[in-house]
Amino acid sequence: IRVRNPAVIEALLVGLPKFFSQQNASAVNNELGGYYLSNLPCSPGVIRQLIRHNVHRLVKSIVDVCRRGLVQRKQSLSHESLVSNDSMILALVASLTMVFRTDDLKAIVIDSQLLTVIPDILNEHRGSLSLLSSTPLSSEEEKPSVVKDLHEIARGEVSRAILRATVALTHVVSYQTWNSSESGENQAPVSEATVGCLTVLMDELKVLFPLVIDSIKNSMLDIREKTSKTQWERFYERSIKSDSSDTPMVEAKRHRHQVGRSGVTFLKENGIFTAIYPSSPQKPSSARKLSQDDSPTIAPEKLVRNRGIFFHQYLSHWIHIFVAATKAHLSRSVIVGDSTWISMIFEANGIVVKFGKDGNVVNTRSLPISDEKLPGRYRSRFLRLLFPILKRLEPSEELAKGLFHIVGSSCSTTTSGLDEDEGNVSREGVSLLRRLHAPGSSWRACINSALCAILVRTGKDCEVPRIGILCFFNGA
Repeated sequence: IRVRNPAVIEALLVGLPKFFSQQNASAVNNELGGYYLSNLPCSPGVIRQLIRHNVHRLVKSIVDVCRRGLVQRKQSLSHESLVSNDSMILALVASLTMVFRTDDLKAIVIDSQLLTVIPDILNEHRGSLSLLSSTPLSSEEEKPSVVKDLHEIARGEVSRAILRATVALTHVVSYQTWNSSESGENQAPVSEATVGCLTVLMDELKVLFPLVIDSIKNSMLDIREKTSKTQWERFYERSIKSDSSDTPMVEAKRHRHQVGRSGVTFLKENGIFTAIYPSSPQKPSSARKLSQDDSPTIAPEKLVRNRGIFFHQYLSHWIHIFVAATKAHLSRSVIVGDSTWISMIFEANGIVVKFGKDGNVVNTRSLPISDEKLPGRYRSRFLRLLFPILKRLEPSEELAKGLFHIVGSSCSTTTSGLDEDEGNVSREGVSLLRRLHAPGSSWRACINSALCAILVRTGKDCEVPRIGILCFFNGA
């Protein structure tokens, strides 16, 4: 693709998704939709090979254009060029979301360097979105421009769309790569692509964990600030209520401010697509009570999600990809062989794991219990996915102690109860320990040893693991 104009490139890509995904063809071998050669059953082998070769070249060209577009975006300053470039990137990512087979994997995933451009797209637009989110709207003193603010909001929405499309592309590519590993064909390129997909997944999860935690913190601070401001305005109105001449002026000024800025402020805080869904069923009375309560003591994770924070939905999609990784044999083997995965999952649950040079666990330590941690719904999902990984690891008494600490620290008797999904973390931890402690399990003796070691020790650092042991026997 030699064209340089982003609008022209986007127009040329309109028909590619339909060509790459033949919807009339029936899915075979666990294919996602249709294969681009599915509707050519009677064509000669030479023609099919020629089409495949040109598709491979086209995919490589699309990846090259995508990389070039990212370079141009960093050099662009005008709003029009940024929007045009981002729209082209979105069309390119959508075109790459295609169905392929094992004999296409090397050319489409490895030779095209697709797995190297995906992190570049994610880093560029995640950083752009974070920058736009941290930029305050124009204030009245700065001669506010609604059009300028709407331009910034539109750029943020396009970046969100690109991130959604890119994580969907990663999901499609990863699923098909790991599904190809089950066929037993061309294992060398499949193994290389599997490692590449898992590397992209791990790098993004490491970046997203602090972003989600910061989003909760910032949202809570914002709610407290707005509540304080509202209370001060009410107090001020009451204090000048006796002065009838000033009251209409104050109300008129505030009314003009709300009419001019409320819509822009809502779009900046919530975005265009706002998903509101509770994390667990509630009784109607409690749900009504919670919706009417504007105090900052609402569960932080629920509060953030009800305001449509993008990174929570974004993190959920990456965890979906991790679920697919734990179900495929080859990707699960790579995860088991890499101690970084175990460290990341346990650290997300408040336990730091230290490995020795031989790959065995040396010790574990618990992080200070604080509100600055991932919401319970994510930590419980990670614990739910640990069993197929741990059962293939060498049993470790230190890891068992860490699991008891996770169960005890998330139990209702030790938590403040702000996160309504915190109890799920304790329940998933108990379920994991009991499955590992089942008769015939290699972890059974190790867990018994950890039980004895915790009960024998004394001191405050043993209180939380002991609560975990009580939950293990009695249920969380």
